[in-house]
Amino acid sequence: GGSEEEGPAEEEGRSTFRSAAAGKPPSAVHDLPTALDRFRSKVAPVKEVLLRGCKLGDEGAQQLAEGMADCRCLKKLDLAWNGITAAGCKALCRAFVTTKNLTCIILNKNGIGDRGAIALAFVLKPEPMKPEPRISKVELIGNGIGPEGATAIAEALMKNKKIKRLHMG
Repeated sequence: GGSEEEGPAEEEGRSTFRSAAAGKPPSAVHDLPTALDRFRSKVAPVKEVLLRGCKLGDEGAQQLAEGMADCRCLKKLDLAWNGITAAGCKALCRAFVTTKNLTCIILNKNGIGDRGAIALAFVLKPEPMKPEPRISKVELIGNGIGPEGATAIAEALMKNKKIKRLHMG
């Protein structure tokens, strides 16, 4: 096994949360809120959360979404390869609306489908009574997004001029 530890890491002058749970059983999901609380108490502000391949599933996505309310400085969220479906994506999207500094969302290889894409499109689309999103990069490769979800994302992009990079497929 590797010697990488869970928790804070300083990379290029920014606070990053990297999980040592990558590739471990889903039981590690139950420790996520505790790990995030520990991390937030040691290093502030959290700017990146990198949980690629941690098998979070929808339950972990829900817990992470609840914890994101306190991560006002979060800029990058990488949740690729976590088994997140539309239900988990919807929970995250509710948190994205209040995470005002978020600029990069990576959800590759999950399975959010059309329903998750539609929820994300709502976040990306500027609305008069909703804070304008700062998100400039979105990665959604390998999520089973069909025509309905792709259309919703396309409509959001027509109104959102901040998106510089979108990866789907």
